[in-house]
Parts: sequence; structure tokens; C-alpha cells
Amino acid sequence: MVYRMEALLALLETLTPAQREVVEKAASQIKRLEIEVEHQRLVILEMKRSRYGAKGEKLSSLQLDLLDLEPGVSAKEVEAEAGQSDPATPSPEEEGTGSKTKASPKRRYGKAHPGRGELPAHLPRVERVLECTPEECRCGQCGGDKKLIGWDVTETLDLKPLEFFVVQTKRAKYACPVCPDEGVQQPPLPARIIDRGMCEDRVVIEVVVRKYTDHLPLYRQSEAFLRDAGLDLSRKTLTGWVMRSGELLRPVNAAIFAEVAATGYMQVDESPVPVSDPSIPGANGRGWWWTYSCPHGSVSYDFAQTRGYDAAVERLKNYQGKLQTDGYAVYDKFHHEGLIHLGCWSHARRPFHQLATVLKVDAPKSVICRHAIGIVEAIGKLYAHERTMREANAPPDVRWAHRQEHSVPLLESIKQKIESAQTDCMPGSKLAMACAYVLGQWPKLTRIFDHGDVELDTNWAEQSVRPLVLGRKNWLHVGSWEAGPRVAAIASVIESSKRLGINPRDYLADILPRLASGKMSDVPSLTPAAWLRHRPGPPAA
Repeated sequence: MVYRMEALLALLETLTPAQREVVEKAASQIKRLEIEVEHQRLVILEMKRSRYGAKGEKLSSLQLDLLDLEPGVSAKEVEAEAGQSDPATPSPEEEGTGSKTKASPKRRYGKAHPGRGELPAHLPRVERVLECTPEECRCGQCGGDKKLIGWDVTETLDLKPLEFFVVQTKRAKYACPVCPDEGVQQPPLPARIIDRGMCEDRVVIEVVVRKYTDHLPLYRQSEAFLRDAGLDLSRKTLTGWVMRSGELLRPVNAAIFAEVAATGYMQVDESPVPVSDPSIPGANGRGWWWTYSCPHGSVSYDFAQTRGYDAAVERLKNYQGKLQTDGYAVYDKFHHEGLIHLGCWSHARRPFHQLATVLKVDAPKSVICRHAIGIVEAIGKLYAHERTMREANAPPDVRWAHRQEHSVPLLESIKQKIESAQTDCMPGSKLAMACAYVLGQWPKLTRIFDHGDVELDTNWAEQSVRPLVLGRKNWLHVGSWEAGPRVAAIASVIESSKRLGINPRDYLADILPRLASGKMSDVPSLTPAAWLRHRPGPPAA
């Protein structure tokens, strides 16, 4: 190889300037064609994955090539093929240790069995005593009675099936026997979520929590009540309870947003949601969840019929503080004084990581793969420094100093790698679009390192969208455009409670009756964060 290179260099020295120019043009054209071939290979690979790859499964290029040669492949065959292990992809154990040996079949998902844990101490204990028979209590040699020398105690978890009961509320009535004009004195009924309804608050709260925490649709709950308790509660009745709860919680949702905005640091994201619309025969409309999240704190959802500027203008037009988003263009329209717009390194890294994941198996020597892996590794160094600070629980000032010393010097190298990749890729390719996105977001991405109290990415906001995404897969759509803000209010208090370590049942059991009594002046003190600071005693049984 060295001899050939020396011979080639010697040959180039003998060429005239005109001949050398021809060779350089040919070499440039060859390089361009190689890049185009790699781009087309990636397009073909993605088409094969789109055609044959089941969602959630990954097929190697070898498997895809075999499937492409089949005259006809059924869905079951594709799923079966997808379930086979990929010989070109190491297992998690092999990636971590470098070993090529197979994991032990006794180890499930690569983890050792943790052993039997202890049951929670706060659960009540019900004794079940097992005694020996009279014959077993008599000695087989002398015939005398055996003495009790101790107990072996075994604890197992049990439950009671769903159990409903009827509460009879008796209100005393007093009247003066000699003064009939005095009237009758009687204590009022306590405030309830559903005024003059047939169910106590705990039943209503159970329905709400099951739907928006466990993502159980109302029609399934109705069927479960009938099956397990013989109680016929129609879906329409349950819907009325949920909508009433959502209407009561709307002021609380507004107060949660005020809390999030007051922190001076907010992450925003948006996600579509189907909405039942009778004006669209045979199809759903499209609404949008807008997420306003404080990392490590509360989250407020807003429901809108659009993804445009108008959906966010009321909440963001006067916001003062740090706003962290992805590269969606609508957020760039907010540039008033006092707003500091930050980018997201997770969105910057993601397309390069996707390319590297595909190509490191199917085309590991390609130029695109080399660039993608290099950029992912460079951004990974930023996350390594962040992990160090997070594990040390560093305060913002220490975090800022660490970023200035370790992370900021890496930024120019990352930018150079991206610019180099941009020159070596086809216009319009995924690598080109990924490079253009990062370079367009570069001022917002680098601005993050001017602050020690912000995250590298908007993952907190994205994670707060996941419960809504999981929910809509189960309850399919929001029932109407009018129901959207009410669902957003319920989701806000549920997700904020989960983030703050609050049991949603305890929280809702305390605040919903208070909201039903009409004391709106108490709303700022009824948000999950405020409620946690002044947590009352456990709700009455």
C-alpha cells in the first residue's frame, strides 16, 4: 500500500498543471459521487425498514436483504423475523464489557434477580393463625402434650376486591314545640364535588385518577364497576363527573402556570391530540397540548385548537425569564425584552444519533457514519460533564463555573465537526438537515452555558408530554373541543402531583370539595406545590 501511494505521488509530480487540474476535478467528482451513493444507500435502507420493520423492533441490513428477496412476506413472518436477535448487534452486556459470550439464560434482561423484598411497613397486618391438629400436638414417644416454642411468620400481599358501600347521612331536625314561626333548624350538607349527586367525592376522585393516572377509559371503568360490584354507572354519568372536576380545576391550572412563570425558567413543548368533532364525518379533529414545565417542579398544560403563534401568545407575550424550547419557528416570534431564549441539545443530538445507530451496523466505514458518530461523541462529552454535576448535586454557581471550565471549550470543536459534515453531505439529505438545524440553533444552544440553573435540553418538558401520549392511546381522543381545557386542568394537577411526590387521591380529596364550595380566593394556596408546603392532615374517612 505504501509503495502504491509513493508511486501515485511520483506520478502526480510528473503531471502538467493542466493535467493536474483534470485529476483534481475527477477526484472531486468521485468524492461527490461517493457521497451521493452513500446517501442513496441510506434512503434505500430506510425504505426497507419502513416496509418491513415492525414498530418497536429493529432489523439488521442482513435481515432486510433476505426479506427483500422473498416473493411475499406476511406480517406474522416479519414480526417473527424482527423478534430474532441481530447477529451484528452486541447485547447490552457485550457492549458494556466487550465480551462476546452469551448472557446466562438464568439472568433475565441482563440483570440478576434482586431477591425477595420486604412488604411495606405501613400496610395493615391481618393475622392468619395455622395450628397443628390435636394428634400432631401429642408426643409420639411418651404420649405427653407438646409445648409451643415459637412461631414462623410468613408475610404475603393480599387485597380486597373493589368494594362499594352506601353512606346514609342523617341530618337532625329541631323545632320549637311552642313557637312554630321559629321554623326548623337543620345542619347543611357538606360541600361535595357533584352537588346533589348520588356519589361521594371518593368515587368521583377514583374515576378521575383511574382515567388520568392509570389511563383507563371511562367505558372500561363502567364495565369494571358492573362486573366487580354489580353497580351500573353509565359512561355518560362518569363523563359528567370528570367534566365537573375539570371545570373546578381550571383556576388551579391557571395558578400553577403563574407559579411556573414566577420561577423565571420555563420549558415549553407541544404535542397533537385527536378531538372528537361531529362536523368532521368519520374522522377526528386535531387539537394541541401546550406544556409549560418547570424542571424538578410543577407543569401546566394548555389546550388549543392550533399549533400557531396565537395558541401561546397569551401565556408568553409578557413572560420575563429563561424560555427553553426546541427549534419550532413559532417560539422565535417571542423576542421581547426580558426573555432569554435557550435551545435544546437533545434535539440537536437526536438526528445524528439516529444516523449513527443505523449506519454503524449497515455502513460503518461510510463518511456519513464517521461524521455522525464523531458529532454524537462530541456532544456526549457535554452530557458527561452535566452528569458529574448532577451526581454531585452541585448548586447553580458551581455548575456555571464547571461549565465555563470544561464545557465551553468543547463548543468550537463541536461546531467545526458539524461544519465539516455539512460540506461532505448531499444537500437535502438527513445529515445536511441535521447540520443546518444545529447551526441555525447555535446561538440558543451556546447561551445555555451562560447560566448555571438551566438544563442542557427540554427533556423535562418532553417527559411531561408522555403521560398525555400514553393516555390518548387508551382513551383515543378528547370528547369535544369544550372538554379540552378541562382535561388539561386535570392533567396539570395530576402530573404536578406526581412530580412533587404527592398522592393524587389525597390531594384531590382535599381541594375539590373546597373548590366546589366556591371559595375562589383560596385558589393560589390550592396548587400542588402550595398544598405540599401547607399539607393538611389526612382526609376524613
